[in-house]
Amino acid sequence: MRKARSNAARSLPQQRVIHLPHGYQLQPGSTADHPAVEELLVEVFAGHAREAFRAALEDPSYEPNDRLLIQCDDKTIGHVLLSPRYLICGPGTLPATHVSWLATLPEYRQQGLATLLLAAAREHMVARRSVIATAWCPQPGYLANRGWTPWLHRRFRYDDPRLVVSRMGEIDAGELSVRYWRRSEAAALVGLHQGRARQSWGALVRSEAMWQWNTSHDRFDRIYVAVNGPERRRGGPEFEPLLGYLIVRGDAIVEHAWEVGQEHVARVLLSRVCHDAIERNALRLGILEQPGDPLVPYFAANSQPSGPQANGSTLMATVLDVPGLLRALTPILQQTARDAGLLPCQLGVDVAGVRGCWALERRRARFVEGRSRTYLALEPSEMLHLALGIGSAVERLEQKQIRASNRTAARLAEALFPSRPAWISPLDDLMY
Repeated sequence: MRKARSNAARSLPQQRVIHLPHGYQLQPGSTADHPAVEELLVEVFAGHAREAFRAALEDPSYEPNDRLLIQCDDKTIGHVLLSPRYLICGPGTLPATHVSWLATLPEYRQQGLATLLLAAAREHMVARRSVIATAWCPQPGYLANRGWTPWLHRRFRYDDPRLVVSRMGEIDAGELSVRYWRRSEAAALVGLHQGRARQSWGALVRSEAMWQWNTSHDRFDRIYVAVNGPERRRGGPEFEPLLGYLIVRGDAIVEHAWEVGQEHVARVLLSRVCHDAIERNALRLGILEQPGDPLVPYFAANSQPSGPQANGSTLMATVLDVPGLLRALTPILQQTARDAGLLPCQLGVDVAGVRGCWALERRRARFVEGRSRTYLALEPSEMLHLALGIGSAVERLEQKQIRASNRTAARLAEALFPSRPAWISPLDDLMY
């Protein structure tokens, strides 16, 4: 049974008045609105919107009031879905909300209704204590003009699987065996996904329930898994643990993970997928481009966009709550400082007038409001760049996008905010 949300999360926040044209109403969704919302999404997005909408109803975190609706004469004419999530950022997480299906009916456009929905959504997300919002956007300029920042472009590399195999050379699988995943092994996927996510930035936390939901709606064609030793066990506590997995959808690899330090497992999985494609006489195989992915170099560098079926190839992000973000970053920065051998240390920030200081010690870490002599001065959008690792503090300082009060502040910023490899799966996007 899912834990009920607080009453504060079940109603629209009142911090700001959203002015709508006469006769229009803004309200959170309810179960009774589902049929009208489904038809609106099918009319606007077409494709597999109906299937995606019905799948979203079974999201383990979903509540009907996650939707904000604009209605006119009892007709639903505008919609946005706000899905609560947690972004994995190395050793920690950031509370976030993923925004999707922002839409208005064609005959009601050019009235600013989508902008009003975004404004209401921001208030709603802040009330839920999300510090960052993300959204896949087919027209990134639309959100960029409203203060959002491009984070990741979804692109694939395609190549002939025969050429991929030739570049890989002879792969010695040793004791490894590759087979198809079984639905009873969802718990094993949780650990593998989290292990790889902790080595990068941006993946969403996936519980076992989320994995069960993701794998129950035909969001993939095949999941290959690697086990140590021949496949001879048939279940029970003695079942061989999984060492890695690789997910194929259509003719592309959309996600893969392996135990930390076992990149050889990823190559064994790729070899099996390539040989299966060759047996089917497939002429091309794709892989999602992700920074630092050890399998991407085996594919020729002829990147292609993700295609219209992905409903957006640019992941956008924005800061919702600057003080909340600064506090949420504290444990992440403590671990970063520990890894760099900098503890104890202090670094202040001035983010558009929001001032405070990270006091990072060996046993505890805290964010204290107030001024500091050693600080960074920057805008919220630049704080987002640093928090998500979109470029490094070194680059932002050189470009004079941020300002350090002294050399100590610059040195700490360079150590605490390096460029981070993003690992964000299309499987977390309902419209992919």
